[in-house]
Order: sequence, then C-alpha cells, then structure tokens
Amino acid sequence: MVRERISNLHRFAVYYGRGSLQDLAEYDMVILEPAHYQEEEIQYLKSRQTLVMAYASVIEVPEYHPLYPLLREDDFLRKKGEKIVQPVYGGFYADLASPHWQTLLHRHIGQLLVHAHYDGVFLDTIGNVEWPELPDKTNQLNAAMQIVASLRKWFPQHGILQNNGLETLVNHTAPFLDAIIWENVPLGDSASAAWIEIVNQRLRNLQQKYAVRTLLLFDRLEQMTRQEILRRRQFADLNQYPVYFAETYFQGKVTPVNRHI
Repeated sequence: MVRERISNLHRFAVYYGRGSLQDLAEYDMVILEPAHYQEEEIQYLKSRQTLVMAYASVIEVPEYHPLYPLLREDDFLRKKGEKIVQPVYGGFYADLASPHWQTLLHRHIGQLLVHAHYDGVFLDTIGNVEWPELPDKTNQLNAAMQIVASLRKWFPQHGILQNNGLETLVNHTAPFLDAIIWENVPLGDSASAAWIEIVNQRLRNLQQKYAVRTLLLFDRLEQMTRQEILRRRQFADLNQYPVYFAETYFQGKVTPVNRHI
C-alpha cells in the first residue's frame, strides 16, 4: 500500500524543522527529521493520508546524530590515517564497509519504521560514495549497494528513497527503491547541460524498468529569482517529475502546497 502510494504521488515536501503539521498534511508525502517529531504528530499526519518518511544520514555522521556516541574508532572512514571531516555541517564520514556501522544503521532505521511507525526512510548522503576523492571508493560503493538491498529484504512493504547517487549507485539500487530524489539539478549551468541530459535519460530508463519514481528537490527558495524558479518548474513539468522547493537547509517555513511557483 505504501509503495503503491509513492508510485502515484503528486506532491511531496522535505522539512527538517519542527511543527507545521497543518501545512505538511496538505502533501501526499513528507520527509521529516525524526528527532523533531513525536509519535502522535506522525500519527496525525498519517490520519490525514500523508505518507511520513524518516530522514536518515548514511555516510555523514554529525556529532548530534543519535548514533554518533555509539561509533567505534574503526567505524570512521579515514584518509591518510585521519578521519574525514564533513566541511559544511561538521561531524565525520562513516565507513560503510564497517559491519558495526551497518548494524547500527540497520537498527536505527528499523526502530524508525517499526517502533516510530514511519512509512519509509529517506537515505540521505548515500550518494557521497560517488565522490572522486573518497578513499576506498569501490568498497564504499559496494557496501552502499548492500545496505539498500538488505533494507528492502527486511522491510519489503516500506518506502525506500535515495538521495542522488546518480552516476553509478542508482544503477544497482534502483530495483530496491521506490523513488530517487534528484537534489538541486544545476539547470542554470550551461556546462552541466549534457550531464543533466545523460542523468535524466538514465532515470527515465530506470523508471521504465523498475517503476522507480524521480522526485526533484531544490532548496534556497527564498534566494531564487523568478526566472530560476520557472526554469526548474518547467524541467519538472516537461519530465512529469514531482518537485518541491524548500527554504534554506529545509527549515524555516513549509512551502504551502497551493503556492504558485
């Protein structure tokens, strides 16, 4: 039922702030930061026929991450012996090939789906395994594939969404996914036009083969010009991709579903 509803959704939102239940309930599906919502709030949204997905960071582990205190030294990904620091949000990169980290991640997601009653999970930062400078890249990529495959095995009825990972990862994870979120497509960059077309065709092929949806996500709405918004909207409409425009860092206000963008 959940997976069928994802395949037919028209409107979704990504929000890492707090509250705003009335605005969120206007959407077919929302992705939320679990630390900011209580079970009764989740149940309220579900009672309004809104699918509720839990945010989960796969490779980036900030110090406020609920699993951070449980990490061991060999759970960190290292470059030249040093832990890799996330430059923007702080925290570190986890070694996806670490059995201990995989166990922690699976248990965390399992608790969100089974005990907190989320309808599915949004796997953020998993696309970082494609970064050229990432050490042990092959093992990290293989581990990411295994993580997604095992989640589908253990949670066959829940929704699984992947953020980016559009070069290689998606070709292997698509059979297990319900949707791929393509975040911040660089539509204003003419140098990226050929790459965008290649990725777009790849996603369309995967949709035909595996019925996996593509959803577009843009943030920094309040900084966009009207022309930038229209360009993104036209790309979404042309490809029949549901799209959501968020404020910076996906906080602030929930964009009203009836806002004309």
